[in-house]
Amino acid sequence: MEWDVSELLEEAERIVVQVEAMVESPGDPDEDSKRLRELYSPWKAAAVRYLSDEQRKRFDAEYTGSMMFPKIRRCLEGIDKRPGVSRTQKSLESISGSWHEQLPARFVNPIREQCDILRELDDFQVLRPEKTLSQLEAMGRRLPEVFRELREQTRRHDAWVMKNEYDVQDVLSLILKGQFDDVRDEESAPSFAGSGYRMDFWLKKERIAIEVKMTRQGLSAKKLRDELLVDIVQYQKFPEAKGLFIYVYDPTHRVGNTTAFETDLNQADARFPIRTVVGRLGRFGTSN
Repeated sequence: MEWDVSELLEEAERIVVQVEAMVESPGDPDEDSKRLRELYSPWKAAAVRYLSDEQRKRFDAEYTGSMMFPKIRRCLEGIDKRPGVSRTQKSLESISGSWHEQLPARFVNPIREQCDILRELDDFQVLRPEKTLSQLEAMGRRLPEVFRELREQTRRHDAWVMKNEYDVQDVLSLILKGQFDDVRDEESAPSFAGSGYRMDFWLKKERIAIEVKMTRQGLSAKKLRDELLVDIVQYQKFPEAKGLFIYVYDPTHRVGNTTAFETDLNQADARFPIRTVVGRLGRFGTSN
């Protein structure tokens, strides 16, 4: 299930309403705990994707609780069927009331604490990675036209020709900063994988990394693809990143089949989606 943060908060409230209904009209605890697992498990799986390591620890603490005061996880397990649970612990829990009577303190309050952690995410403005990647893809498809305009606009200033990756990065930096609030370039982006290697751009708020390449003589499409596959492995090790956008500028059409090239690198996995664009002008001056 794919929810953005606002949708997660709304879904949590719907779960709470159903839990409160269970408390008001108790049914079989095992059946109700099964229903609770069906409601909560996909919600939790979607929520943790947005969290930093520090936030994840606090989120998980609301899930597990402690031996003396277990929380959400205990509510999902039903009653008296857990292996390795001591008689003393069961006695302590029975003092707190029946399974249904414990739901407000052990489930409702903790999930609301988890929602407060989600609210820390840039005032709920964290987007689904796929939405940001789609925005970047649309931008990447137009970039060759921008480069052509820069090359041909010589009436007021010298032409700006894309000679190498750094020229492409300079233009892309200007465009990104006009669309996103916090864009870190190579100098200020975080390093990762313990290698000191830095991503070309880092969209801090959206947690999207951007890798920029430009084809050149001596760099075959196969070698470029192999280099990017190695880069992808490194990016996937960076815990803060929620997705990767790869832009390859190919002004001299060195990539034979751009669709196949993009498909080889793209990844639809919700845990770390990857979107690739090979940008170049067509034979008749149109982007393809």
